[in-house]
Amino acid sequence: MSISFLQTIFKRLQTGGLQTACVIEDTEISYSSLSAMTGAVQAKIQRTGSMRIGIITQNTAETYATIIAAWLTGKAYIPIPAHYPLDRIAEIISSAEISAIFYATEDPEVERLTSHFTKIIFTNTSDLPPADCFYSFPAEDKEAYLLFTSGTTGKPKGVPVTFGNIQAFMDGFDALGYQVHEDDRFLQMFELTFDLSVVCFTLPLICGGSFHTLPSGMIKTLALYHVLEENRITFSLMVPSAIGLLLPYLDDIHLPELRVSQFCGEALKKDLLEKWMVCVPNARIDNVYGPTEATIYCSALTCASGKIPNQSGMVGIGKPMQESLFMLLDEHGNEITDTKMEGELCLGGMQLTPGYLNNPEQNGQKFFHHHGIRYYRTGDIAYRDRSGNYFYIGRKDDQVKIQGYRIELGELEVASARILPQNPAVAVGYQVSNNWYLALFVLQAGLAEQKIKEALRPLLPQYMQPHRVFAIDEIPLNANGKTDRKALRIQAERQHAS
Repeated sequence: MSISFLQTIFKRLQTGGLQTACVIEDTEISYSSLSAMTGAVQAKIQRTGSMRIGIITQNTAETYATIIAAWLTGKAYIPIPAHYPLDRIAEIISSAEISAIFYATEDPEVERLTSHFTKIIFTNTSDLPPADCFYSFPAEDKEAYLLFTSGTTGKPKGVPVTFGNIQAFMDGFDALGYQVHEDDRFLQMFELTFDLSVVCFTLPLICGGSFHTLPSGMIKTLALYHVLEENRITFSLMVPSAIGLLLPYLDDIHLPELRVSQFCGEALKKDLLEKWMVCVPNARIDNVYGPTEATIYCSALTCASGKIPNQSGMVGIGKPMQESLFMLLDEHGNEITDTKMEGELCLGGMQLTPGYLNNPEQNGQKFFHHHGIRYYRTGDIAYRDRSGNYFYIGRKDDQVKIQGYRIELGELEVASARILPQNPAVAVGYQVSNNWYLALFVLQAGLAEQKIKEALRPLLPQYMQPHRVFAIDEIPLNANGKTDRKALRIQAERQHAS
């Protein structure tokens, strides 16, 4: 397989000239400027000798130049938010065997890291000698990036994604017929630790368009509203909860230039989508689906006004993309061939990643072969209709998604056990006004809610922090003698605002 997506990016950097490559913090960066930044950083990356490059995620052009520089040098990048708990950063550095961490801008969070980790390299391109970027032709099985997702044991799981996986995604994307071009302006609203960010900055650079990030220092709702309207975005990929953020402003939002509107990362509700459709009268609207293990997303469903395939109000996830395979298994591990029968959705094909980093136990549980084809167990329950569209029903385990981030509830419970070892705890996800939150129920906790939250803050990333902490006298059990998370979820919804 030829890694043509990266070759195309390299050519765009060489020939894009003064055309806008990205708009970051309301500042336009041309292709020639991005190319110069990339070449300057490449020279430093080449001297490290490491095959994996840690990058402190910052909303700067230099951060994106460092990602591209790593790729063009044939190395993988690992995004590391500076605000992550130090223990979690240390775990990522150790697991990924990172020997060099790059950052572009001084700030207090980075200063916090420099006192704990000595392998941090400053790459502000204004301080680096100019250099032409070069292309090293990486093999398809080489890692392109490594993301860490939530794990049930309390330790994040590393998911390596190869250049071949990304190329398979891009080939599948092309087959969907979007016809992106140099005049397109793409929304990039995601943290770089979220795999959806990859397509949001990579695709524009392939087609010669531009990507636009949300300005920092603004409330996220206002920043999203600002970028969509002021930058006249033509291609957006958002989590469904973004509509929830914009809900108070939908009557005032009119985006006639938006021609592609995609949603991914969470279940998309039909009633919310219908409200959004009024705001984007000229857009093709697709609900796309896929876990990190299947590279960005791997299925798509196009929705039209008055024709939104759904199950109990949840929009379908569509058909597998060109390079992906879907299969449903029943509770005994047998393949389901009948339509309308629910089962666990399993994914195969060229977008499937090699497996978890140094984690043979999880690889044995999650990946398997069927008729010679390797598959991944998603844990998602789904069914297929007669037209071949798949519909997501729910989870078979305790995993939840908050603003698209995948969270194993067990990881929050493990963190709670570290600070309150004598008080068993149960974490649940719950929904209020179309937004998802986390709640932690602690058995006979002797501490106030705020004290527990403060104790958890150094142990977990911000998106995994509980919105509410409740002390309970006993943990409810269901008819099977298991923890009744449904009852706790209902209780959290009732007490959310109290």
